[in-house]
Amino acid sequence: MKPDSLRRIAAIAHIETLLIIRDKWSLASAFILPLLLLILFGTSLSFDVRNIPLAIWDQDHTPASRSLVAAFRGSPYYRVVSFREGYTDLIKDLDRGKAFVAMVIPPDFERRLNRGETAQVQFIIDGTDSTTAGISRGYIDGIIEKYNVTIQPKDAQPRAGLPFDLAIRVWFNPEMESRNFLVPGLIASILMIISALLISLTLAREWENGTMETLLSLPLKPQEVVIGKLVPYFAIGMLNITILLLASRFILQIRVQGSMILLYLFAMVFTIGVLGLGIFISGVAKRQTVATQLALFATLLPTNLLSGLIYPIPNMPLVLQGISYLVPARYLIHALKGIVLKGIGITILYPSLLLLAAFAVVIVWLAARQVPRQIKEGKS
Repeated sequence: MKPDSLRRIAAIAHIETLLIIRDKWSLASAFILPLLLLILFGTSLSFDVRNIPLAIWDQDHTPASRSLVAAFRGSPYYRVVSFREGYTDLIKDLDRGKAFVAMVIPPDFERRLNRGETAQVQFIIDGTDSTTAGISRGYIDGIIEKYNVTIQPKDAQPRAGLPFDLAIRVWFNPEMESRNFLVPGLIASILMIISALLISLTLAREWENGTMETLLSLPLKPQEVVIGKLVPYFAIGMLNITILLLASRFILQIRVQGSMILLYLFAMVFTIGVLGLGIFISGVAKRQTVATQLALFATLLPTNLLSGLIYPIPNMPLVLQGISYLVPARYLIHALKGIVLKGIGITILYPSLLLLAAFAVVIVWLAARQVPRQIKEGKS
């Protein structure tokens, strides 16, 4: 790039930086809002289900039944809310939402165990929330399995049908905390939404206020305008990713296992593409209200629904799986999860980096085409 072109880009970037600094709301949106969103969603949004309200009808009232009740009381997943003496009271607890699960222990529970027979325990689960119901059923299986081990005599023979021991290990997220895999996705989502929204609103406001007319009278090339506008917001994006990573480490206790250089490389390429999208949106909208709607539609919905942040992509219909390839956040989320949780490197993640780079090149080119014709045909 020629020195004259670099000077023009630097001048545009300098002017844009001054405008951002003078706009207190833009500064607050650029730095405070992303941090608040990460802390809010990182601490409150969770797929872990704990303290499920449990109502119990113990018809046996024996040491064995009390031991089973204690197994559920000692679990962090259940909270015993009531002891009932009939189905009518259990159903009332379920209907009123006081209990989500009801456990019914039969009157011959201990006697059957002493005889070596199978003692059945009934669980009634509220299926109106299918996700919690499915998770709760898995918790019940785990607690019952541990209970069976504790009551089995030490000299008992292994049960037929289980001729082997299971050695299960969970890698990359041993505690199976949903926060650990949600936060990397949240970083990508916040970076995309804030960056695109901020630059599109700022430039749309310039169109509304008429300040863009100044640029129309200058001998500038489209790419110079785009790059000059992009530079200060790119710096804001890099500061944002740094703040979010620090908050993840020291507030949410999530340590990056892989290369920070590779992580920043992905963030840089992604940010360039997202800012190009914001410039493109502002050029199409030219009004703040329209720019806001377009920016949210182009970032919020695809990032949350089609990037794998919340819903696994393989579980989507084939049509939506195909559309997800057009969502840049998909590749950054994949990279962040790999770098932060697994510590994997470029040899595995390079396809995602190439696709992000292709997106950035295409969208910046489209943004340049949205620059008014007066600039394209500016004086030399």
